Amino acid sequence: MNNKEIALQTAAVLSAKKAKDLMVIDVSERSSFADYLILATGSSERQVGNLAKEVVDALGKEGIHARNVEGKQSSGWILMDYG
Repeated sequence: MNNKEIALQTAAVLSAKKAKDLMVIDVSERSSFADYLILATGSSERQVGNLAKEVVDALGKEGIHARNVEGKQSSGWILMDYG
């Protein structure tokens, strides 16, 4: 999978799990360290954790693993780096 396909699959997973405010932003021409930023909002701490788990599971099935994950479900935010 190329980076665009990964971004679109991630967005599809988040959308299917009812993420709010979902945005896929192409930053490839403005950033040296990222091609896409994907932003999404969960309606509760539980949903935030479930959204992250679904992304990890879906991309993991494709052999794609996060380089780094920061934040916690209880903090209300999670950052996942698939760079």
